[in-house]
Amino acid sequence: MESLYPHLILFLPELMESLMNDVRNRKLKIIISVSVVMLLILIAINVIASYISTKRSVELSIATQSIQVAKTAADSLDTETYKRFLKHRTRNEDFWEITSYLNDIREKTGSLYIYTLEINNPYRSNALIAAGLPDDETYEIGMPCTVPEAQLRQALKGRTYFTSIIEDPQYGMYISAGAPIKDDDGTIIGYIGVDTDVQALKEIERKVFQHKAATFLFSVLFVIILLIAVYSVQKWYQKELKKELGDTEATYQDELHSLFDSIRSLRHDYINHIQVLHGLLKIQKYDMAADYMNSLVKEARVIDTVHMKVDHPVLLVLFQAKKVLAQTHKVLIEFDVDHDLFEQINTTDLIKILSNLIDNAVDATVQLEEDERWVKIACKREKSGYMFEVGNSGPVIAEEEKDRIFQKGYSTKIRKPGKVRGQGLSIVQETVKKYGGEINLDSSEGKTSFKIRIPIYEQI
Repeated sequence: MESLYPHLILFLPELMESLMNDVRNRKLKIIISVSVVMLLILIAINVIASYISTKRSVELSIATQSIQVAKTAADSLDTETYKRFLKHRTRNEDFWEITSYLNDIREKTGSLYIYTLEINNPYRSNALIAAGLPDDETYEIGMPCTVPEAQLRQALKGRTYFTSIIEDPQYGMYISAGAPIKDDDGTIIGYIGVDTDVQALKEIERKVFQHKAATFLFSVLFVIILLIAVYSVQKWYQKELKKELGDTEATYQDELHSLFDSIRSLRHDYINHIQVLHGLLKIQKYDMAADYMNSLVKEARVIDTVHMKVDHPVLLVLFQAKKVLAQTHKVLIEFDVDHDLFEQINTTDLIKILSNLIDNAVDATVQLEEDERWVKIACKREKSGYMFEVGNSGPVIAEEEKDRIFQKGYSTKIRKPGKVRGQGLSIVQETVKKYGGEINLDSSEGKTSFKIRIPIYEQI
């Protein structure tokens, strides 16, 4: 079993990463599913609420119109004729005059029925006295006419009333409304009832439902398109983030490799110097040992921090590391940096640009003699934007290579086993483009310069 431990340890990170990815994917699917269900439920509730609200609005509109018809009929009725009719309650001359009046209003308003009521008690059927009916319909004076209790209570208080939709097997679907008939001294002597056919309401409801169904389907389609868009943006963002992190990781890995190379070089030199000092002391050449030690002290003092003040703390650290790297390769390096934080450029992007350019510059100079090796870095804030320039001595870059040099994977350097070349300048170009900047390459005899300009936008 012990032989399995190294293999388990080797694959444990991959296993954990796979499990974490599964958990993230599962959570994402659950979130998306719940979001879809909630959106569909909300849309359905909205459609149902709109349907009910529209239906109620149509009913209220019809009822209001019916009440207005009833009030107009009640106000225009000849109350003296109606009171004479109430004394006899027979089909006499007064009866036919009232019937003709009610029927005339029914035909003009398109009402189903218009009639007069005698309302005395909310708990029993009330009497239909006179009515305007179609010619083929008859009725008995005083026949029961049922009005819902709630509306009868309103009538007994002398108020107008209206009902919701009534479905009657004999008379069909209608809404009933009523208004009081008052004589000259304001005494209520009866009620005008108006029944309005609401079969048309069914057609309105059907059209509303069709409209809302179309709205529902459109909303569902919109949700699907929205989810696809969100998913696509999320995948694109993950891809861009992964690419961004990959570029940043590559830059910092290069920095670590450079530092390790510098440390190894310093360690190698240190061992050599110690061996020389040990040998001189062993043969008792104390004066020579002292002179050799003094020369080492002078050389060590050269490896110090950047002599000028750099306001940007991360740039200060980067330039210190690059100066150690340059001095390790016997390259003269100079910095000209403005007192500015370059705040409109992300720190990691700033490091990507300058680190890759400086590394390339140092690599280019090592092909020359030691006294010909130099690198100059300038970081300036100009009126219209930032200017970064990295120049170095070294071989001329041919014209046919100036465009190809920014292609990913292309490199003029000798490839070392296990090291990927041709990534730095492509990262620099992509980063500069992200800020709407431009990069210019100038290479002539003895000097190569990369100049970058990035516009500055006013902060709102």
